[in-house]
Amino acid sequence: MVEIYGTCDPAFGKLKDQFANQIKRFGGGASACVYHHGEKVVDLWGGVAGNDQRPWQADTLSLVYSATKAVPVTCLHILASDGLIDYDAPVATYWPEFAQNGKENISIRQLMSHQAGLYQIIGLIERPSDILNWDAMVDALAKAKPIHEPGKANGYHAFNIGWLVGALIEKVSGLSFNDFLRTRLTEPLGVDGLVIGADDTNFSRLADQMGTPSIRQYSKIRDRYQVPEFVPPGQIRRLFSRGLTPKRLMNYFGDPEFYRATIPAANGTFDARSLAKLYAMLSNWGEFEGHQFLSPGTIEKAREVQTRRCDRVAIYPLHWRLGYHRADAVFQNYPNAFGHYGFGGAGGWANPEQNLAFGLVHNSSPFTLLGHIRCIAMTGAVYEGAKVAGRKLSGAVTA
Repeated sequence: MVEIYGTCDPAFGKLKDQFANQIKRFGGGASACVYHHGEKVVDLWGGVAGNDQRPWQADTLSLVYSATKAVPVTCLHILASDGLIDYDAPVATYWPEFAQNGKENISIRQLMSHQAGLYQIIGLIERPSDILNWDAMVDALAKAKPIHEPGKANGYHAFNIGWLVGALIEKVSGLSFNDFLRTRLTEPLGVDGLVIGADDTNFSRLADQMGTPSIRQYSKIRDRYQVPEFVPPGQIRRLFSRGLTPKRLMNYFGDPEFYRATIPAANGTFDARSLAKLYAMLSNWGEFEGHQFLSPGTIEKAREVQTRRCDRVAIYPLHWRLGYHRADAVFQNYPNAFGHYGFGGAGGWANPEQNLAFGLVHNSSPFTLLGHIRCIAMTGAVYEGAKVAGRKLSGAVTA
């Protein structure tokens, strides 16, 4: 039996059962949170947070991979709501150095809907540790050449979108990305669990990724890698020479330097209650607890579908919005919902029509097909619970 802690409105009992079953199936630990009409109706956690079997706590932070992207894109929408960003303006209007190698006319709309053709990372770095250097990555992307004509196709900018959006935020706001995140989003929202670039105050809350080295034991990322003689010449050898081997890439998720870096597309360490609260704000048309983060008009623009094509990288048609993607359940389509999922199945979403938001964070089984759809698998139960609850939400009870 998996012991589950926290609170859960009785209407969401099926979600609680699915949550417990997921931890039992995949191991490790997890947290899940639901907001409905601005009220936190589910706040659950359970399992273990580390290779040392320490228990998962209410405020445990865990790597969410690409679910991180919801934070920088929301920050950019805040600037748009301020009137400082025009989605149809060229990126180079705000970031002049970007106007190189055929990128002069790439619009912010094209960039945020992954149509800019800047999704390759291999040509930008010589060794994996290059991604730890913010300035180097921003400079490399300013000089990069699009793979295809911008706007003619969409390809998931899995790593690069974070630095691209982050650089825009810095250029427009005059603040560092992390200062903007803190002053315009996390502090006003009252959350401390949307961390991009962990510091010493956060490390005690970090969960190990199960199956990878403990964050507290692994040494620094090495810059050099000696390719074994048996690896033949060609693309595979070139990748290995940069240290891009499956084992070493997995080891990154146990390296403190990876967590300390600012990689806004991939290394967010979140707790579910903070992630769900972010989406609760978006589901409430940009307003939460008396603070207007975004205008309702900006929310409408942000969630408008930009492309329904199959994605060149992700293959699946993600129905890109401006920085967010579709957020369906298994065999169920919810066209009004939008959010972002991450490698291994963490993530969250908002649905303004139902004023409903969900966040899921975990530390296990990131390399399996079933693991990848964990958030999607639980989404149906969230909607079912909201339907049962209606607008007359009952009081929360101890899980």
